[in-house]
Formats: sequence, C-alpha cells, structure tokens
Amino acid sequence: MDVVAKLFAEWSPQLAVVGLPLNMDGSSQQVTFSAKKFANRLNAKYKVAVKTCDERLTTVDAKARLFELGGYKKLDKQKIDSVSACLIFESWIETQY
Repeated sequence: MDVVAKLFAEWSPQLAVVGLPLNMDGSSQQVTFSAKKFANRLNAKYKVAVKTCDERLTTVDAKARLFELGGYKKLDKQKIDSVSACLIFESWIETQY
C-alpha cells in the first residue's frame, strides 16, 4: 500500500489540501498542472473534497524556521517538506476565516 493510501485508510479525512506551486507572479508552471492532476486523482480515488493552496515561498520559510531551530543539520529534505506542508495547511486555514 502506498503512503497516501495508508494515510487515507488511517485518518479517513473528509478534505485534503494540496499545495499549488506557482511562479512568483502567480502564473502557472509545469509542476502546477501536475499538482492539479494529483488533486483531481485524490478526489476521484478517495471521494473527498480537495482544495488547493498557493505554496509560494513555503520552502524558503520552512528552511528559515528549521535553521533557527538547529542550524544546517536540521535542513534535510524530509523535514523541509514536512514543515512546508504545515505552512501550506496553516495558510489555507487562515483563508477560511
């Protein structure tokens, strides 16, 4: 079972938030279409609502936060991706209120 399937089986979410990688001017890039395709596949396969959220600068912000917590040794890809995901979700939540 892949990681996404495991997470959906364990948590049974009713909503998924997918980061939308955009250029700094807000325009789409090739990876934007891949993210949208991923969001559509999640919706089709798991029958959940899927929202996208602008993820510009989340990696930069994640790296800065991790660096503050422990310098360069904290800057591995998995940690950066995890913190970026949290920032994307926080950003999406803030737009809901």
